[in-house]
Amino acid sequence: MPTDIPPPADRAPNLDGLARLRARVEAAASEIERLREENIRLAERIAELEIDESDRPTLPLEGDRAAMRLQVQRFLATVDTLLAQPTDRPNADAD
Repeated sequence: MPTDIPPPADRAPNLDGLARLRARVEAAASEIERLREENIRLAERIAELEIDESDRPTLPLEGDRAAMRLQVQRFLATVDTLLAQPTDRPNADAD
């Protein structure tokens, strides 16, 4: 069978379809790259926002139940005292 004979028109490669497919693949690749960059940016933002455990208030609850109860009662008394103090902020109760 000679190779210089072109294929029939209905079997010719669909160049328009291939061009559309190529455009879709390029668009998908661009979107993947954009999402990767956004992922990196968000990971960096999360790292900035992570709270250092040393900044958190702590209430160690170790020991026997009576000691823990006393610790919690003292903690609550301190909180109550702080909440009862007047504040300089206007409308502090509106928060």
